[in-house]
Amino acid sequence: MKHLPLTLNTVMTVLFLFLATYALAQPTFTNKIPIPPLIDAANGPINLEMRKAFHKFNPGNPSDTLNGGPTQPNGIPTYAYNAAGSSAMTLLGPTLKWHTDSLTKITIKNSLGVHTTTHWHGAELPPEADGGPHQGIAAGTTWLVPNFAVEDSACTMWYHPHFHDTTVQQVTRGLSGMIIIDQASDPIRNTLPHTYGVDDIPIIIGDMGTAKGSNSTVGYFIDTLQQGQDRPHHVNLVNGVTNPYVEVPAHFVRLRILNGSSRKGAIFGVSNGYNDPIANLKNFFMIATDGGYTQKPNIMKTQLNGPGIRDEIVLDLSSYSPGQVLYLRNLKELMSGAFVGSPYKPWQGQGGKDSTNGRAFLQLRIVADNQFPGYIPVTTFTPFTTVWTPGLADSTTNIARYRTKELKKVSTGGFNIDNSTYDMHTLNDTICVGTKEIWTIYNSSKVAHP
Repeated sequence: MKHLPLTLNTVMTVLFLFLATYALAQPTFTNKIPIPPLIDAANGPINLEMRKAFHKFNPGNPSDTLNGGPTQPNGIPTYAYNAAGSSAMTLLGPTLKWHTDSLTKITIKNSLGVHTTTHWHGAELPPEADGGPHQGIAAGTTWLVPNFAVEDSACTMWYHPHFHDTTVQQVTRGLSGMIIIDQASDPIRNTLPHTYGVDDIPIIIGDMGTAKGSNSTVGYFIDTLQQGQDRPHHVNLVNGVTNPYVEVPAHFVRLRILNGSSRKGAIFGVSNGYNDPIANLKNFFMIATDGGYTQKPNIMKTQLNGPGIRDEIVLDLSSYSPGQVLYLRNLKELMSGAFVGSPYKPWQGQGGKDSTNGRAFLQLRIVADNQFPGYIPVTTFTPFTTVWTPGLADSTTNIARYRTKELKKVSTGGFNIDNSTYDMHTLNDTICVGTKEIWTIYNSSKVAHP
């Protein structure tokens, strides 16, 4: 047999082809995302229960250890919120629908076996209903949330535990859900896609990693202590499944995107192909962020999103046909090393550890309208201008006080603010009702923070 000489060019060519194949490999999107059930506060009190469950993260591949090991036929142990008496959710929780100016009644039973809380992230609530670290729900008890009138205008929020020192662990195990605020006087609502689960879709992006017990009877579990590059959160999730897809109509479609990760940032965009270059990204309309509608729709190609942040976008899919696909892209390469989730070297040993996996968070599959019985599409997009009057927080006159806060990285690990760590029994700042202050936040940690 004649052997060809192995030159440096040959080695480099083979290496390049191998790396290119590895980098561009496209996963098979086999798992249809679950759409959490919608619980409307207009129909009566919302009664939730937090309980242990078992969940399969990759049901399209039954042999994957993300579904558990040989001794775990029901899946990996998780936490979930459910409507009282229901077991529909094995991860995350139902979507709650609240109504502006309406009295809202909620109870939450803790069946986890450990202490926890439930916090309404983004909601303007009286402190006794907030659900922060100071309002623990003891194991086996029920929190009767003090009734409150919803003061927020139309927007997307979320809920999750906030118990001191266990927030990350409990959220990573599955405890979070979306809140949609509906406003009767909202003149914009009906001009946008608003059929829940069809053209108005909750997209909860998360990540996690698993570990295996030290003996065969323990099986696999969610590793909530993962940190750094040696133990990455290597699995991306959308609505609790990996390799996800969603079926959508060929009309205007609204995605309510929540970054439910406990630590990773993300830059997303939309393209027809999984590996399309940045130049081929499609336009989308940014219509709302954490506080509600933008003043007008912004035409964008990318959006930076951090942990806990919500973004609402509208896609024009009217030129697509059933059978075509497009992707909600994971554009991690656009994030600097200051961001956890970036693929680049961290700055000074801080920041961008644990690169977010893959080049897309989600595949969108176009299907015919008859797949959605009773669906009435929104066929035109009407640009809007939000009716917005500057209020107390928007004026720069009569400022009572200016404050500066510094976010710092501690040499022994962790972070603090102005050299102080969190203590729920300490009031760090006192602010008088009806006055205005301007705060400047300085991040000296070299790690991006929302």
